[in-house]
Amino acid sequence: MGKIDRLVRKEVAQLAPYTCARDLYKSAGAFMDANENSFGGSVGPVEEIDLSRYPDSDQNELRDEIAKYARVKRGNILVGNGSDEIIDLCVRSFVGRGDSIISLEPGYSMYGVCAKAEGGEVRQVGLDSGFQPDLGAIAAASDGRTKIIFVVSPNSPVGVPVRKELIVQLLEQTDAAVFVDEAYIEFGGDSCVDLVEKYENLIVSRTFSKAWGLAGLRVGYAISNEKIISILRRLKPPYNVNALSGALATRALRSGILAMRGNLARMRAEREWLRKRLEGIGFDVFPSVCNFILVRPPLGAMTATRMQKEIAAAGLIVRDRSAMPMIPNTFRITIGTPEQNRKLVESIAKTLENGAGFDCVLFDMDGVLVDVRGSYRRAIEETANRYFEKNSIAARIGQQEISAIKSVVGFNNDWDATFALVMAMKGGFKLESATPLSAEEKQGSLYAELKGKFQELYLGGLIKNEPALVARETFGRLRGSGAKIGIVTGRPRAEAEYALRNNGWEEFFPKEGIVSLDDCREEKPSPAPLLLAARRLGASCPIYVGDTASDVAACRAAKIPCIIVGNAARGDWNVERTDEIAKVIR
Repeated sequence: MGKIDRLVRKEVAQLAPYTCARDLYKSAGAFMDANENSFGGSVGPVEEIDLSRYPDSDQNELRDEIAKYARVKRGNILVGNGSDEIIDLCVRSFVGRGDSIISLEPGYSMYGVCAKAEGGEVRQVGLDSGFQPDLGAIAAASDGRTKIIFVVSPNSPVGVPVRKELIVQLLEQTDAAVFVDEAYIEFGGDSCVDLVEKYENLIVSRTFSKAWGLAGLRVGYAISNEKIISILRRLKPPYNVNALSGALATRALRSGILAMRGNLARMRAEREWLRKRLEGIGFDVFPSVCNFILVRPPLGAMTATRMQKEIAAAGLIVRDRSAMPMIPNTFRITIGTPEQNRKLVESIAKTLENGAGFDCVLFDMDGVLVDVRGSYRRAIEETANRYFEKNSIAARIGQQEISAIKSVVGFNNDWDATFALVMAMKGGFKLESATPLSAEEKQGSLYAELKGKFQELYLGGLIKNEPALVARETFGRLRGSGAKIGIVTGRPRAEAEYALRNNGWEEFFPKEGIVSLDDCREEKPSPAPLLLAARRLGASCPIYVGDTASDVAACRAAKIPCIIVGNAARGDWNVERTDEIAKVIR
């Protein structure tokens, strides 16, 4: 039994494909078998296409042209009503309730939509920093019920091709089907079509919507081995591609290749022009081989989300991608005509003149205003290790493990982090798989014991080891600009106020603008503390300065932009030191 035999759903494997009239007879003097209107269509034939008749259910003429173009056999091809139908057919063929797919992110959301509709689980695995598949992370997320791994090459919304050797390694390391979405392959990158006969678990998807400029036709196609194509045919509707779309796609392959390639050349020239102009006014432009570019506004500008709305008001629509993993504070621009591109640059330049417009800056405290490596983090370390010694547990934690648990959303609270570290060492689970603590865990005796020891160590002297991470001048500049200043911290209020007194910062922070553990029942990553602080200060356009994944999650939920100090998480902007926020807020 091969990989595909093990992957295919039993219901689909046992299914006989629907046989329509045109499967039985392809040509005849008179078709009188499908209940068509023999007297003709109401609008008459269009360019010799008889619309009174059902189209060829096999799309043989179109498949022949695709086969020539892609250099494969007709039997390797299945044509769909857009590539979305190809995705749906693949998911319905292989994914059932309790199965899972892996979607590499940032990517295309339809994979998850189709999988969830079948009762499947969607496991999102981030691409690496170069937007390439992380094979180790994919392996870690996979199990025996993982049926399909979706890879987009070139990637959207970034525009980076996936290295072909990584796809080969993935095909060889997994028993799941590997679906390579090549919607943008004509723009650049190495196709995997030549691998479909070598690897039984490879499915390649393409479309006429992008480089061919025929999005309105809704024609996509799959290229795979004949076994997979035969499985997909069992679920394919008989007349899924209409006669007009099939004929026009066929014509494009026969006579439109030169025009398509000429348009690609013009697009590349315009993409390069647009890249240079945007970089010239301070934008970060992600590398792209496609007919779009992903960009991030410069420091000191309004966020991508606000900028997208400003541009839209001028009649130019770009796509805000800020909510996607790995690419916060970005929007995607489809390369337009020279006139459209120039109008867009003019509109963007006008938004830059308005500045960021933030009226309130909310600060996290630990790791942002004060250095807690010698206080809170030292208390975590000593509390956990004393527990291990007391209970004769052969384990120790250090700052590396503390940083690891802090990188997981839901462990902003140091007592929670201490408890999770102890449980991880006792239970042997990986820190990155830790989940936020339940109410029962926080009410348990172990949590109380660890919290008591932590507070004993911290208040007993470690609290004094918290040097400032920001200069007074930074607060003075912010106040001088008219921005309100507040603090949102997971500390108890008494400990937050001690840090302010110890550094002489009380004059900058009004009491109503300090939201501590005592002021809000919910903690970050909940948005509640941030929203409470903004409401107390009467802020309409706040920004938050933090340093952890929980800070980013809270800001996303609150729809508040964030600056992250350091590189432990990815914010709308990242700075190395807190004082550098002046580059963003000016």
